[in-house]
Amino acid sequence: MPFKITTITRVAALAPLTALLLLMTPLPAGAALMTGKTLLEACSEPSGSVRRSICLGYIAAISDALGSEGVGKRKACFDKDAKLSAMRDAVVAHLEKQQSAADKPAADGVTVALVNRFACR
Repeated sequence: MPFKITTITRVAALAPLTALLLLMTPLPAGAALMTGKTLLEACSEPSGSVRRSICLGYIAAISDALGSEGVGKRKACFDKDAKLSAMRDAVVAHLEKQQSAADKPAADGVTVALVNRFACR
């Protein structure tokens, strides 16, 4: 049976390279590695592109944290059928609506979007 390359496979393959590139990028004190604007641009790239894969990996990592122990007092509840594409859609909608999130750390925008969209009941 041939190996099928999926989006998750691409994200997993790109994670070490992305981490290396981020470590090599100098940042001013207090600056975020990924801003809301940068993430929105990456998430708006065509499906299957490297930047879109980075977007999905970023959202997947934060959703894992929110879905397990939560982040601070924030927690999201994902059902077993939750799709990464639905999470991406929620994040993109939030970042497009909240222009003030553009220069803030992307993690803040992703957290707010996922907690609001996938609220625990």
